[in-house]
Amino acid sequence: TKDSPGAQSGLRPGDILLQVGDHSISTPEDVLNAAFFIAAEDEVKFKVARGTEQLEVVVTATDRPTAPRTAGDVPVNAPSPNGAELRGVPMKLER
Repeated sequence: TKDSPGAQSGLRPGDILLQVGDHSISTPEDVLNAAFFIAAEDEVKFKVARGTEQLEVVVTATDRPTAPRTAGDVPVNAPSPNGAELRGVPMKLER
């Protein structure tokens, strides 16, 4: 959402989520597994692909809101700066 911790840290809609903390992300289930170990107020490093760049941002977690899952939440492939294919999960920041 617009004022979420991710949005405040600089994450944008369309960023491809590659890593949460020490957990590599290639399926939506990987995100759930990584999130299981995150508590409110934890600072968590996210690695994302944005266009041809890879970025790292630190997000301070808050209590988890409940949100419905949409049919569009599927893994995608994205180009990396060195031309290799990255596997990740697209992020949505709006509700």
